[in-house]
Amino acid sequence: MRSNKKAFTLIELLVVVLIVGILAGIALPLYQKSVWKSRAAQLQQAVRDLAMAQEVYFLIHGSYPKNFDELDFSFDALPDKPATSLSAYWHVASANAIRANDIMELVINNSGANSHFYFSTGVFTKGKFTSAGFLYAHDSNGSFAPTGKKRFYCVEYTPKLPTQGDFCNKIMGISSSPVYVSNIRFFPVN
Repeated sequence: MRSNKKAFTLIELLVVVLIVGILAGIALPLYQKSVWKSRAAQLQQAVRDLAMAQEVYFLIHGSYPKNFDELDFSFDALPDKPATSLSAYWHVASANAIRANDIMELVINNSGANSHFYFSTGVFTKGKFTSAGFLYAHDSNGSFAPTGKKRFYCVEYTPKLPTQGDFCNKIMGISSSPVYVSNIRFFPVN
C-alpha cells in the first residue's frame, strides 16, 4: 500500500533554517543600530533641554547654575546620582549636578566662579557606546578653548571608544572632523 503523505526532506528543512539564519544575521545589526540611534536621539534632546535651561538661568541670574535644583525646567524623570560617576570627570560643583537613569546621565559642568568651562553634558554609562554622548559648551577657556562657546558637540571618550567616529559618525551620521581635547573627540553638530 502506498502512502500519499507529502513531507519536507531534511535538505529542504536545512535550506529554510539557513535562509532564516542569514536574514537574522542581517536584521540584528540593523536593529541594534536603530536602538542606539533612538537612545542617542533621546540623550541629545535631554542635553539640548539642559543647555536651554542653563542659558535661561544665565539670562536671569548672570551666572550658570551649579545644580539641577536651580533650574526652572524639571528633570525629575532622571534621579540624582552621586558624583562618583563617569562624567564627574567633567567637573561638578555639587552632589545634585548629575542626573541619571540605567544607561545615561546628564551633568551640569560648573566648578564655580573660577571654573574654566560651563558645559551641559550627557553621556551613556552602559552599553557599546559607554562614555559617548553630547556636550553643549556654554562658555569655555583654558584647555577647553578649542571647543568654542555656544556650540553643540557629539563627544567620544577615546579610552572607551578607540576607533574615531564609532558613535558620532556611524550612529549619529555626523560628518564633521573632530577637535581633540585631552582624551576626548569633539565633533561639531550643526
